[in-house]
Amino acid sequence: MRRQRQSLGRLMRRPYLSAVLPWLAPIGALGRSVLTLSNWARESGIAMHPSVEWKDNGGGDWGLQLTSEADRGAVLMRVPRSLVLDSAAIRDEISRDDGRRDRMSECAEALGRFGVHEENFWIVLGLYERHRQEDPKWAPWLAGMPQTFPEFSEAERECLPFYARYIADYQRQKLERFREAAEVICGTLDEEQRDEFKWAFNAVGSRFWKTESAVEENYQPRSELVPLGDMFNHRDPPNVKIVHDKEEDAVCFLYLGGGEECVYPRDLFITYGQPYNPHRFLMIFGFVPDDMKEMWSHLTLSESNAYASDVPRMVFACEDGTVAQQVWDAVLSELDPSKGVEALRASPRHRWHAADVLNNHVTKQLDELNSLRLKIDDTEGENMGLIRRHNELLTTVFRRVQDNLKEELEKGKK
Repeated sequence: MRRQRQSLGRLMRRPYLSAVLPWLAPIGALGRSVLTLSNWARESGIAMHPSVEWKDNGGGDWGLQLTSEADRGAVLMRVPRSLVLDSAAIRDEISRDDGRRDRMSECAEALGRFGVHEENFWIVLGLYERHRQEDPKWAPWLAGMPQTFPEFSEAERECLPFYARYIADYQRQKLERFREAAEVICGTLDEEQRDEFKWAFNAVGSRFWKTESAVEENYQPRSELVPLGDMFNHRDPPNVKIVHDKEEDAVCFLYLGGGEECVYPRDLFITYGQPYNPHRFLMIFGFVPDDMKEMWSHLTLSESNAYASDVPRMVFACEDGTVAQQVWDAVLSELDPSKGVEALRASPRHRWHAADVLNNHVTKQLDELNSLRLKIDDTEGENMGLIRRHNELLTTVFRRVQDNLKEELEKGKK
């Protein structure tokens, strides 16, 4: 997601350090933190392209930008694998500890239904312990991470639409189970430790990713948190790709190129996944993706509906409210599963009924958002601005879809 930021200068490159030291002096603690992080990155073997610089996101959070042209495929950053918080490596590390190995099965039981996120749990535990111990191997990076994350009050959650509220409730339950599992390994956490564990949970949730498998390389996917790589912001499509260099034993970030009309400095982005789900961006990452191209239709049909199960394609176009063909096919198939979708597409009667189903669905979404608008007007909270923007985004897209569907229904009557 693109944000307005101020440049912090080219601090990663040794030749520039002496030149920027006087400039750092007036910005005080922030400048000292950046310099410390820069020195740590260089000494830890992190390599950065000479055209990449850091930017201030505010609140102690930093991003990355490209200041001049770089070749497509250029390595913008290379992070040694030894610095990466890797779910499998952290689990192996604990399994080698005689005092904690026997507790791992009980830990899995404590996770309960959230055991599907076990990889995520090991990274949270690993980050928590490194932060708690002020491990010098990671300390400058940890100090440079955001120290606070958005927390939605009960009153604010009541202003969220159903699916955003669901994510908020799910995350609260997940945190509680993660904490219980951590106490199996670490012992009972006091109030201060609980706060630190919550910080680690939020930091990992908003900054880690799951790698993709590579069959030809016999590479199994895993969850990981990559120091400095976690500074890339989100956009879809991205202009940076994550690649695992087995020969160099490193995580690399490759530039995908920006075309001839690029203007510099240029923000650098990876994708956080699920670019069609605005609720996830709000509740996990704490921002509203104003530049979304497509939005999930919010349509849930029977589990046997093969078209509806392809969620990434069950979308509406944000710009003009176009209903994706996958959505039409899912509804048509739901209306008459005995016939092939090709035949249903050719039937004006089925098309009209599908439009009617979709119009009723979109109207229901808009009715919910309209009722929430009344609550928002009477609610105060530090996240209310975010919630308003989120709900307005949904309202705008659903209204565009509704306009298209009404036209479809009118044509079907003639």
